[in-house]
Amino acid sequence: MRNNSGKILDILDEVFKGTNITYTVVDKQIILSTNKLNVTEQDPTIQVKGTVKDTKGEPLIGVNVKVKGTTTGAITDFDGNFQIQAKKGAVLEISYIGYASQEVKVTDNKSLSIVMTEDAKVLNEVVVTALGIKTRNQVFDIQCAADWRRRSGKGERYECDEQSCR
Repeated sequence: MRNNSGKILDILDEVFKGTNITYTVVDKQIILSTNKLNVTEQDPTIQVKGTVKDTKGEPLIGVNVKVKGTTTGAITDFDGNFQIQAKKGAVLEISYIGYASQEVKVTDNKSLSIVMTEDAKVLNEVVVTALGIKTRNQVFDIQCAADWRRRSGKGERYECDEQSCR
């Protein structure tokens, strides 16, 4: 290191530049000390495991487990088990069609055992559709058209009812 100014304070500035060491000059004495680094302690994520079952003790497959306020999520497997990364204090949102949603706070990495109860209100809102029922005549019309083309050898217009093709 070179310093042409000859001032001790300039030399000390240069020597301790980029370090956590500071100095103070008191009555021709140089006192060295360290700065406390402003290290923010990060909440480490932990692996949270658990099982989701219904009130009868049967495992629920495909239950959504999500860390509230994030995009981190998991789905329960065939045995109702899940694994998810979350910070201590985070809240897990557990939801499944036909069951009341729950929120569970993560306190440690102990295995969670969650029991979901059926929600009759939600079950009443679920609409079951059967795609083939409404299209019965359409299926018949398509079959009828294929028969008509085979018989006539033409792609002529036709009319169908449930008894015959004309």
